Amino acid sequence: MTNVDFINLLLVDDQDVFRKGLKLGLAGLAGLVVVGEAAGGREALRKTLELMPDVVIMDYEMPDGDGVEATRQIKELAPNTRVLMLSSHEDPARILAALRAGADGYCLKKGAMRGLYLAIRSVAMGALWLDPAIARSVMTEFAIASSPARTDAVKQVRA
Repeated sequence: MTNVDFINLLLVDDQDVFRKGLKLGLAGLAGLVVVGEAAGGREALRKTLELMPDVVIMDYEMPDGDGVEATRQIKELAPNTRVLMLSSHEDPARILAALRAGADGYCLKKGAMRGLYLAIRSVAMGALWLDPAIARSVMTEFAIASSPARTDAVKQVRA
């Protein structure tokens, strides 16, 4: 767990304009310090090992490999680094894939900066974060995937 007075961040997104805008938005929030940026998964892994940020804010899809695989590698080589997936994808299967890879949280890009700030602080303190807009669908998907008996019940409710 990190000192939550100052949280060092690595921003990972292949879209330069989005990444720079995110950096500007986070700069005004108390206790957050952007220590680096990366445009892809391989660069994210290299910069994580070099900078040892407290939290990596990771995009889901990038041209040189997806955020899920980059997350898996980061968690393997720098297990104390927290990873917060920031994505436009709301598909529960994709979200569960990110969590299985070791992501400590999943936040939607369409959310407000305040929600992202809360997500960053939460994962930095060791909590798991799910964007409230997707929490119910993820929990339902998890229930289906983890319990054969519940699978039939949930399928009946969905029908």
